[in-house]
Amino acid sequence: MPDPPRRVAAFEKENPAAVDSPRPQYDRGNDFLPILTGDAPAHVVLDSEHALGLLDAFPYCPGHCILVPKARGYASMLDLPEEAAAEVLREVPRLARAVAAAMACDGVNVWQNNGPAARQEIFHLPVHVFPRSHGDDIGAMMAGRQPLPAQQAEETAARIREALAADEEPALGGSEALGGPRPERAEVDRPRPQYDPGNVFLKIISGDAPSYQVLETEHALGFLDAFPVRTKQPPSFQFSPRACVAACVRMMASECALQ
Repeated sequence: MPDPPRRVAAFEKENPAAVDSPRPQYDRGNDFLPILTGDAPAHVVLDSEHALGLLDAFPYCPGHCILVPKARGYASMLDLPEEAAAEVLREVPRLARAVAAAMACDGVNVWQNNGPAARQEIFHLPVHVFPRSHGDDIGAMMAGRQPLPAQQAEETAARIREALAADEEPALGGSEALGGPRPERAEVDRPRPQYDPGNVFLKIISGDAPSYQVLETEHALGFLDAFPVRTKQPPSFQFSPRACVAACVRMMASECALQ
């Protein structure tokens, strides 16, 4: 499998229209298709009816996983119908918990890129799930991507599969389910933090604080970020579940996050 920059350059050369659009074309020769058909090897950690989770071939760090839909034709999140989104994205929390438990990390990123400008490299919808540590440097992690040695990759995949099988939703930073002691830490240091019943999003949802709303459904509210990233890109958005049981996710390009 070619390295990411060469993959992107080759696709951009063959599909110039995809480069100029925030909604990229689906690449029918993408690297995930032979993995989905069983014609190419991969370190698979999750295999459900609608989604496949595997270790990234060029990870930011050990434990970096990618979740992809088994269905063809979805280049990015912009193409995904609501029903398909529910079938695929329902696996994200479970995979994130498993990565957290297996890697005994300080945090977990769930990262989603759409289009070349947002650093999407393979045009078959990917969702990245990777561990983070206090003091790490995401820029250096991205610049230094190298394939893991086969033995280390398989050992890492096995630990994540074991955590998925246990699926005990452990507090991050250690896993009793994997036979290791759970370290003593203040709740604030755990990547699975306690819910804050006084958070600002509750005030917005209840109407007691102003916001620039862009989306409102029965279960979700979307609004402009009050402190958007300084960039030439459009404003970032925040998306807050009305049920108030999940953290707010900032939808922004990884390129912007580094500036």
